Amino acid sequence: MVKHGKKHFVGAALLGLAGLVVGCSSTSPSSSPSPTASVPAVGIGRPGASTVDSKVLPPPPESSMAGRARVVNLYVDDGGAKLDIDVWAQRTFTEGEVLLAKGVKFGAASDYFVTPKSHSIVFTKAGASVDDAEVASMFNPAKGEQITAMLLWENGKASAPNVWEIDPTGSHDAPAPPSAGEGLVVVRANQLTAFEKKLTPTFGGRSFDVGDGKGACVPQARMTAKGATPAVLGGTQPTLHDLLPGPAAFTLHKWPDNKKCATDPVFTFSVDVSAGETTAVFVYTPDGTSITTLALPVA
Repeated sequence: MVKHGKKHFVGAALLGLAGLVVGCSSTSPSSSPSPTASVPAVGIGRPGASTVDSKVLPPPPESSMAGRARVVNLYVDDGGAKLDIDVWAQRTFTEGEVLLAKGVKFGAASDYFVTPKSHSIVFTKAGASVDDAEVASMFNPAKGEQITAMLLWENGKASAPNVWEIDPTGSHDAPAPPSAGEGLVVVRANQLTAFEKKLTPTFGGRSFDVGDGKGACVPQARMTAKGATPAVLGGTQPTLHDLLPGPAAFTLHKWPDNKKCATDPVFTFSVDVSAGETTAVFVYTPDGTSITTLALPVA
């Protein structure tokens, strides 16, 4: 669970994806954040046959449903407009479309879903058909891979960069599980980049030193173990923190500053750390001027 300091909007929610036929709804941010509960079972959208130009296309076979993914909807454009979205696997020449997630609200996440091999994965406005204009597209993971795609405003348009959670090949940046007796917290702030100018008067920009609420920076053991300088949170750079179980305080501090985490924080939140589990925390703005967070378990 993420808890915030005063005067800041709170957002944390999960979207349930039901059974074999998608018919789910997402939960928008509230003043009482939801706990980072266990993720429900993987859902597979299995439509009936699709007809295109009088040709009946069967749904993709279950054997082709390989990669595992979910979507975090952090889309708000520079004018403040937000979108609820549906997630589709588009039809191919031989197989019909698949509705993978439905009605994902801003500041919320879909459940994990599995994706059919060789299909393009796209977002549409909620309630639109697969043939309507797409908002953006996302990477389709292969068998054994797991990602979270972040729908956000980037370079003047909708974009859906992904973060790796499971990578059997080891060629991507999926973090290793935490050590025994510890939990891993991964903090990301990608979505803030597009709103840097608006955030600067209050928060000093969109990059931060990450503190522990006691005047020190939260340890980044994975960095220091390699002899590297602890990372600064911002842009595409996350921070990874291996911590003991229990509530952990986090503070964000203006960067750059020689005093680092000893300066007054510009934002505070807390995370309930669980042994053996990874929690993903997305720092984002709902309106271009304030900051909040969404915390999700990585299943």
